[in-house]
Amino acid sequence: MNDKDLLARITVNPEVMVGKPAIRGLRITVEQILKALAADISITELLEDYPEIEMDDIKAERKWENGVKSCFATFAHGIPCKFYSHSSCIFALFMIVCD
Repeated sequence: MNDKDLLARITVNPEVMVGKPAIRGLRITVEQILKALAADISITELLEDYPEIEMDDIKAERKWENGVKSCFATFAHGIPCKFYSHSSCIFALFMIVCD
């Protein structure tokens, strides 16, 4: 699966999980996955705990996370972001800063 298809798996909808980035519109947020991975929960355990998600969703989350980090770094230096539209970058940064 290419990067564009992976990133399409991460959705933002104000009516789902208060607009936080989520996996394929499900009520499973990128934040939940990040926190689980940070707590040393294995990907195998995640897939067992959340049977709705797939390995490609985990890959998409990792790709999204790296893109947001890149956005943050480039935004701080006034360089256009290559991963997302400018408004998506600002929204992603807002979600990180306000969390």
